[in-house]
Amino acid sequence: DLRDPIHTLSYLHFTYEEWDWMNAPQPQFRDYCRWMKRSILRRNPIMFGIFLRYMDYEDYDHIVPAIGIRYKTENEFDPEDVIIYYDLYKKKVFEGILNENKMGSTREFTRAKKYAGNAWIPLDIDYGIAITGILDENQVTLPVRLSVSAWNEPNPAFHEDPIEMDGTVPTKGDVDVFLRSRFDEKHIFMADDTTYVYQDTKKIPSTGCLYYRCIPLPGDGNAT
Repeated sequence: DLRDPIHTLSYLHFTYEEWDWMNAPQPQFRDYCRWMKRSILRRNPIMFGIFLRYMDYEDYDHIVPAIGIRYKTENEFDPEDVIIYYDLYKKKVFEGILNENKMGSTREFTRAKKYAGNAWIPLDIDYGIAITGILDENQVTLPVRLSVSAWNEPNPAFHEDPIEMDGTVPTKGDVDVFLRSRFDEKHIFMADDTTYVYQDTKKIPSTGCLYYRCIPLPGDGNAT
């Protein structure tokens, strides 16, 4: 995205809340940590910028997703809060204590840190985006969870070739409105159990996207 995540989110029709890094008073670390906690407690995942010791970008080096938090108070900054995140390099969940001494740093001090593998949140100016949903003007979409067959993927920035993946999406709900929508292909099946597995002949490219809609067949409560 040429370091323009807002362009990417808009292109994918996501709704979002961006941390107001231009107007928030400095140092921003404490207010930023409180904003991250509030967003996560609203069940909105966070993408936040971090410093890494072996890189040298002035604003931030890497973007990582925050997926959870351990906390005692909901609305206040607490130096004992623990952020839970992925670094997008390993299949591993990381934890960081949200206080200036444990996870805060400047560009200069990050270079002098003893442990190169740790993530450090900028003390002065921070960058982050909370994903709040998708554009849905007609209020017809339902939340789904997609599980794919690989936990990692080739990096297009390194000119690596994409791979094909299998995806699993549990579905439920009344979405008759999708009968009037456009689609490329359809598959009619009869549900004879609580779950149904559809083996799509088309794979999911790691650099692309594929949309599925599961809807009841008119006149038959079991067919879809």
